[in-house]
Amino acid sequence: NNIFAVWCLGKDCLISDEANLICAINYLKHRDEEALKDLWLDTILNTLPDFIWFKDLKGIHLDVNQSFCDMVQKKKSDVVGKTHHEIWDMHPDTTSKDCVCLETEDDILSSGKPTIYYEDVKTPDGRNIKLKTWKAPIFKDGEMIGTVGIARDITKEFEYTKNIEQLAHYDQLTGLGNRNKLKTYLS
Repeated sequence: NNIFAVWCLGKDCLISDEANLICAINYLKHRDEEALKDLWLDTILNTLPDFIWFKDLKGIHLDVNQSFCDMVQKKKSDVVGKTHHEIWDMHPDTTSKDCVCLETEDDILSSGKPTIYYEDVKTPDGRNIKLKTWKAPIFKDGEMIGTVGIARDITKEFEYTKNIEQLAHYDQLTGLGNRNKLKTYLS
């Protein structure tokens, strides 16, 4: 005297026995777990301060996070489906030799290996920033299908390092070389 429900999960789909009901429940549970994992990933990507992007082999941006959109001062809908040239309002004739971001992208495509780069970038509001950028190929079934990039603004850290080096070799009050600078000069 088992009692079970009749479920309709879609067009022409009727579940009328216990085994199919259990199968349907497992399907719904798995679907909810996958949706939760997607939510977790989206939350992580869009709350990190790092700039994150995914590109196909043609350099088209497939997805970006909110920090990337904030840096380029554009909405996600104005970035996804666009090339580097379109996002950064660059002349179409700009080559990888003229733009470090494109050059490092070419390196990843040719080497097929993850690499860290230090890149100088001019933002749309005219600021020059230094980025520590991790770029890697994305493979599916052994074939490269695109790239992922994660960049961190290290402008302040770079300035701190320059200041520390300045203090280590020059007098704060006079600006003249100190004892360390003299030792380096004499050796």
